[in-house]
Amino acid sequence: PCHQTSSSRRQAFSWLQICEVAKPEGSLVLENIMFVETALEALLRLNAHASANDVFATLDQVFMHVPSPRKSTLLLCGLAKKRALGLAFLVLSWLGANECELNHYHYNSLVDACAKTSQWTKALDLLSDMGHRTIES
Repeated sequence: PCHQTSSSRRQAFSWLQICEVAKPEGSLVLENIMFVETALEALLRLNAHASANDVFATLDQVFMHVPSPRKSTLLLCGLAKKRALGLAFLVLSWLGANECELNHYHYNSLVDACAKTSQWTKALDLLSDMGHRTIES
């Protein structure tokens, strides 16, 4: 529309480029983007004092089935960008308890969140946990 700013037009254009490049999976890419935006919004709506059970209930509603590794990685990356470290750790915990095979992408997303919030001890704990789970970086 005429009322779009140049940055929103650039953002819309970049999403279209992503979908175009990913053909024939363009609709899958768009579905993943929409999923992550919905999931991030739902999680970030919870207040800072939300319990783990509240977060887990929200994730149950958002995923509605066994979480895909790609969508869960995108969600963790989104939380890292928002510097929502506590939520990101709860999401990782929920993923592990819900049959999602955790991989180095999940852990790297959390290490990135730790770096953005200067939580170096937690980052080292994650790397140690990766070693115990035999997840290679």
